[in-house]
Amino acid sequence: SIRCQECCNPEMFDFTPQHELSVDDLLSLIMEAHVHYAIEGISCLGGEPFDQASSLALLVEAVQKIGLSVMVFSGYQWEDLKQHKGSVHHRILTATDILVDGPYIHALHTKQRRWIGSTNQRVHFLSPRYNPDDPQWSAPNSIDIFFDGKEIRICGFPSLHKPNRST
Repeated sequence: SIRCQECCNPEMFDFTPQHELSVDDLLSLIMEAHVHYAIEGISCLGGEPFDQASSLALLVEAVQKIGLSVMVFSGYQWEDLKQHKGSVHHRILTATDILVDGPYIHALHTKQRRWIGSTNQRVHFLSPRYNPDDPQWSAPNSIDIFFDGKEIRICGFPSLHKPNRST
């Protein structure tokens, strides 16, 4: 619904369902990933995760119950989200360890903040699970490529431009 210009996921703007999963089915896939890949948690991003707030609340609460972490990226600001006390938004925030808030603004694009797209976006540590002083938060954006012999997984911020490399 926010539709940030130059969004990294513009294919998520369309509200027409492409591939629907129940929360239980998605939770099963998360559990499978936890067993096979030892993931420590999930990241919810968009489009806008709060556009599906009821389902998101069920998912993040269930993920927390099984001991995994939750990171949510929202174009809304934390101050606006937390005003919804007693609502589904409050349930999501209560089950979230890290919230990255604010819309992506292309004019403020950065590669210097790990997992963050633009300098206006803020990181809120909503639980004691992670430490804001951890050095990973001061690392620049990166891309990790994993190959297990069958599949390639790419995680991070791939660039459309070729990096300058010396051989």
